[in-house]
Amino acid sequence: MMAEFERDKQSFSDDDNQNLFSITALGLPRKYKGATGVDGDGFLNLTRDDMRNIFDPTIDLIITLISNQVKAAAAASHKVKMILLVGGFGGSPYLLRRVQEWVATEGYNIEIAQPPDAWTSIARGAVMHGIENEIVKDKIARRCYGVCVDVRYEEGFHPSQVKYFDDYDDIWRVKDQMEWFIKKGVRINGSKSAFRVTYCQHLSIAEFADPSSLKIKDTLYVYTDDDTPATPTDPGKGGIIITILSYLDAN
Repeated sequence: MMAEFERDKQSFSDDDNQNLFSITALGLPRKYKGATGVDGDGFLNLTRDDMRNIFDPTIDLIITLISNQVKAAAAASHKVKMILLVGGFGGSPYLLRRVQEWVATEGYNIEIAQPPDAWTSIARGAVMHGIENEIVKDKIARRCYGVCVDVRYEEGFHPSQVKYFDDYDDIWRVKDQMEWFIKKGVRINGSKSAFRVTYCQHLSIAEFADPSSLKIKDTLYVYTDDDTPATPTDPGKGGIIITILSYLDAN
């Protein structure tokens, strides 16, 4: 029964010649035969309207998700060029038709692609990943990552009242500014599992209450929006992801 319904699900396109779908209901108790939608021979008969009513709630949700993704891409100054329909329902001609109608109604110039055997794409991709392990060559960063440092003072950019003179480097600096080494939306090499970030800290023994135990703290910040603030900001959009304590030898 499920195999026959799966067959009809993959073939339903809401064409005028598709008026009735008969599914064998083997093993159906006799009392159900003759009930609504079930004939006396034990076939479950679904009309074209029945099929639409089954699929429309799911397709409406899919189109809403697609719409949100297209709008989010536009807000980030990106343009969606293609929509790829894959997965268990991705091979449905009716889904393809509905998405095409939505694209035309919205006036988008987006190509809709439905590859052969779309319904097995997820399973085949999982197998390929298990065999080759590096199917995805690049990834897109979904968040910003950075550290809080003292930066060189820039006249006209930093308020003059927050600057201080760094005797070690003989320059003016500003405290507690963000240095973002990964920004949201940038392309990251998929095989790169580690990032090396270099910055320095100038420490004086006088800064520590117990000079025999030098302990410094480094904090990694994460931020979910696109605007990469200059200073640690709204914790609702990010915050501290990890704090590292380092113990140094005073000698």
